[in-house]
Amino acid sequence: MNLIHHRRILAIGAAAVAVTASLLSGPNAAASTSQPTTHLARVTPVERADGMTGAQLLGQLWSKFYTNDGTQDLSCTRLGRTGGVLSAEGQLTCTVEEGTPVLIQFGGSCDDVVDPAVNQDFYGATAAAQRRCILTFNREFVDGMVITVDGGAPVDMRRPAFEVLTSQQRVWMPEGNFYGISARPVSFVVDTWAALVTGLGPGLHTMEIELTLGGDEPFTVVHRVRVVPCQRHDR
Repeated sequence: MNLIHHRRILAIGAAAVAVTASLLSGPNAAASTSQPTTHLARVTPVERADGMTGAQLLGQLWSKFYTNDGTQDLSCTRLGRTGGVLSAEGQLTCTVEEGTPVLIQFGGSCDDVVDPAVNQDFYGATAAAQRRCILTFNREFVDGMVITVDGGAPVDMRRPAFEVLTSQQRVWMPEGNFYGISARPVSFVVDTWAALVTGLGPGLHTMEIELTLGGDEPFTVVHRVRVVPCQRHDR
């Protein structure tokens, strides 16, 4: 599953892929509203940030989704050992201090939930089965993922360097979960394409992600982040 209860789920069972409904746009709707500042924005694979590997960050992020009881808005989730990484999800404009890396990701999961409401094509009883399940689904369904920051050069994220496969995660899924089923323990494996955006200067920045899924026409998802100068703590 992908993040945020405010999002429209493009999914088949547990291998859900989510995009913000209000942010899906046609060719003319992706115009940037950012206020460019002098900066050197970089889009790189997620290797390590704030004391965690890319796989650990993605496991942390998706665990927050699986354990959401529907009352938390995960649009601007902080990740890492100290909360030093921002995950930009959903339609809210997130505000961060200069120097904070921004995580952009898109993918899916397979889990061990057994319930009539859940499509069992995306069920895996073991970690190995869950890995096979989501890897097969993503390779067949996600055809393209290109990110552009503030109208700069596009970066193709649908490449092996950007792919992140997590270890099996185990959490308690509460009442009010995204499946709408009873509370229960759940294990899952996530496969996603993820990037860190760094080097953003003060101002409003627009990240446009062009997705091509299941052989359909591409569409664009937009995330906006407002960067403020670091606060000085002079003595």
